[in-house]
Amino acid sequence: MIHNTQRHYLRGACLAAMLAFGLVPAALAAPSIYPTGVTRYDPARAYSSYVLFGDNTNENDTKTYLIDMNGHVVHTWSHAGFPTKMLPPGAMDGKKGVIGVEISHEKSNGIGIIPGLPDVYQTKEIGFVGWNDKVLWKGGTTAPGGALHQHHDWARLPNGNVLALGSWQHEIPEFGKRVMYDDVIYELNPKGEIVWQWVTSEHLGELGFSDKQLALIHNTKLLDYFHINDMEPLGQGGRHTLCPRQHHDQRAQRELHRHHRQEDRPCRLANRAQLPGAQSASRCRPGAGPDQPDQRPA
Repeated sequence: MIHNTQRHYLRGACLAAMLAFGLVPAALAAPSIYPTGVTRYDPARAYSSYVLFGDNTNENDTKTYLIDMNGHVVHTWSHAGFPTKMLPPGAMDGKKGVIGVEISHEKSNGIGIIPGLPDVYQTKEIGFVGWNDKVLWKGGTTAPGGALHQHHDWARLPNGNVLALGSWQHEIPEFGKRVMYDDVIYELNPKGEIVWQWVTSEHLGELGFSDKQLALIHNTKLLDYFHINDMEPLGQGGRHTLCPRQHHDQRAQRELHRHHRQEDRPCRLANRAQLPGAQSASRCRPGAGPDQPDQRPA
């Protein structure tokens, strides 16, 4: 009779022998070659269009690519965004092929401003670039420290201004003597000047959190304590929906999720048309996480 311990030993010995002789099944080995380009395209199931994406992995050689569904490069620009977006001609006086991208970047030698993360959140300016790669507009150096530190989202407004998510590194009294990464919405005018801003830390008390939940947030170990990934203008009234990816440590996350399952979800509205204190919480559809805003009409 072979006992369980003997079976485990025999299995380990067999695996070691297979490794030594190169006989390990492919399922147990990591691939050494990864496919690039288009790996699957079924025209019957995928709409024939174009794909726009930016590559800013190398701060000294950023590019945006426009490709067709077969992976053929149709056009390139020597800038990339976080994210890169193409603007509709109607928003750019009829100009076609205008994209929104990062224009200038802080020198970082590949090190991000958030400990443990790579070269991210180092954007100084964002702007619009034409089909011929000419910069048509830029802004951001009037932000604190001379840089927007823009990340994850931006939007063009009907009045011609631009909203951008940014990160402001500063001490916040409620968080103690440490520099926090405070997410901000900046509104920039056609001159690139900041004409309005919404700072997360200044509005935490308006977002429906209890005193206990606010205490958990203020004592979090995460410097990037309330990280917003999505921002979208809502109509003409100056209201913007925000969806945070993270805004607390794990203990606070459990507490906040219990709260939001009973009441509202952590998907918020910032209101620039009203005075401070008038911000209100939006609904997120039942069962949605913080990155899934409610799409139902109010």
